[in-house]
Amino acid sequence: MSGTAQKTVLMIDYYFPPLAGAGAQRTLGFVKHLAQFGWRPIILTVHSGDHNFYDASLLERIPKAVDVQRTASFEPLKVARRLFAKPYTESNRYGPGLHKRMGPLRRAVRRLRRLEDWLFFPDRSVGWLPFAVARALRISRGTNIDLVFSTSTAITSHVIAYLVKTILGKPWVADFQDAWAEHPTFAGRLFPSHFHASMARRLEGLILQNSDYVIVTADPLRQTFERRGGKARPRRVAVIPMGYEPAAFETIRPLQRPKFTITHFGNFYASRSPRPFLEGLGKCVRQHAGLAENLDVLFLGTFDPALRDLALNTIDRWGLHDVVHLEGAVPYESGLRLLMSSDVLLIIGDSSEWHRSAIPAKLFEYLGARKPILALLPDGPAAEVLREADAGLLVPPDDDGAIAAAIWDLYQHGRNGQLTFRMNQRVADRFAWSTLAGRLASTFDQAFAARTPGDSKPKLRSASP
Repeated sequence: MSGTAQKTVLMIDYYFPPLAGAGAQRTLGFVKHLAQFGWRPIILTVHSGDHNFYDASLLERIPKAVDVQRTASFEPLKVARRLFAKPYTESNRYGPGLHKRMGPLRRAVRRLRRLEDWLFFPDRSVGWLPFAVARALRISRGTNIDLVFSTSTAITSHVIAYLVKTILGKPWVADFQDAWAEHPTFAGRLFPSHFHASMARRLEGLILQNSDYVIVTADPLRQTFERRGGKARPRRVAVIPMGYEPAAFETIRPLQRPKFTITHFGNFYASRSPRPFLEGLGKCVRQHAGLAENLDVLFLGTFDPALRDLALNTIDRWGLHDVVHLEGAVPYESGLRLLMSSDVLLIIGDSSEWHRSAIPAKLFEYLGARKPILALLPDGPAAEVLREADAGLLVPPDDDGAIAAAIWDLYQHGRNGQLTFRMNQRVADRFAWSTLAGRLASTFDQAFAARTPGDSKPKLRSASP
């Protein structure tokens, strides 16, 4: 892009480092590469948001040239939630029945979450809205903003972008990492009342109607949005999936682990349950003498309290305490090192609409680690990527007998030195953040070109991406 003046994009994202997790990787992955495609990003995010995991090491991955604007946020339940949830701090040190002695605290945490869903709309991040809008307008007084971009995880980010776009008359690109009102279980939650669900559908329609371009991470959601009729149908929809940073793996030195290791990197919530895998694992260990002494299963990430209880109960029942290790949330680089030090990487899905329509972000990190993948997934876009990349073994997510057989098959191949990996690198390269940032910049170019200077009304027509 030499010789071409860069345009400026204001990128609004509540979940930006040091907040961690899959959603926090998306904007971070884009900003490292946007400048080479003619766009200068300014990040608008929160000082210290309300999240279950922070990773200060991610701050080192933000390019020094990127302007990151952080604001205050009103988080009334943050302190109370952390106070009650502290006993749930993830640890691999637990004993049988420990979770049964935490009934009062468990109930307190659940009451707080129900109260949060009732009081805070569209989500718990709504207290950031006035601070973010005020900062965006202040930025615009000193810098010409050419385009506004917002991404959800937090729908509040879209509401902020809508207000900024309305005031400044700039084109707006809205990025949905998951569906929200159309399929609320995609976001790992249900609305507490019909009124909340109705308000969510109205708000989602407002976002789709007023954004100049909508981005989704998988094609089924594009089809869902484009089927919407009337004013709520988005003008244009592009599919830009989640991705990974190849350079992040280049400096990591894998560890030598004494046992055959299967690792899952990610969180458990809503319908995403570890039980089918643990049932299959329990059957496999019981069927094959000596396997338990030579196998480690690592869970890197957090569990909702109910799913943690379920996991611990299943571990108790099958006697898997020496096999399964709940490591809790780990810093990003430590997680990548453990992935590269493992023999097999695990994706746990189910037959819900989310796993039939979306792609877990961890799949792309797994491609970057270049390790065989055991994927408990139904047919859908994630299974298609896995097959196309020839990256692992697909097993029906609810068939614990097939899961047990797959574990034993992978273990035997590993023990015999035959666990080879023939991943199609050309497929993996499509999901590098540098490639995806180029596609995002192209979307920005189209949204920007479709506007005349100073005109707040879009000139786009409905079209397929």
